[in-house]
Amino acid sequence: MSLRKYIKNTADKVFSQYIRAKGADRHGYCKCITCGKREHWKDMDAGHYVTRARWGTRFDEDNVFPQCRRCNRFEEGRKPEFTRYLRDRYDSYDPAADGNIVDSLIIRSNRTKTFTLDELKEWVKDWRAEIKKMYIVKSL
Repeated sequence: MSLRKYIKNTADKVFSQYIRAKGADRHGYCKCITCGKREHWKDMDAGHYVTRARWGTRFDEDNVFPQCRRCNRFEEGRKPEFTRYLRDRYDSYDPAADGNIVDSLIIRSNRTKTFTLDELKEWVKDWRAEIKKMYIVKSL
């Protein structure tokens, strides 16, 4: 495996852990944003609204949230419910904003994005540090 692929895979794994841990309560449980099922954060997925294949939003925290494995893997992310969640979470904060979160994510996803190995390594380091803090604060 090439170094770039190894670092990309590591970044994917650690970002997923970060998103799920961030969504966990102090007992380590997350709520699926699309169906409401509660599971331990380690048993959840980090579901992407815009597919991971789009590098412009692959590591965008506005695009990725805890989802149960059923919704994310077997029900294609339940896009209508995911859309509703995003609009409830973001669009109500600034009604005067031009456009909405869904349009914004689609625009961001279409941007050509190339990350350097150093950027990916730095993000992995930062996400790991945040996860470590959550282990302490949330008793994960």
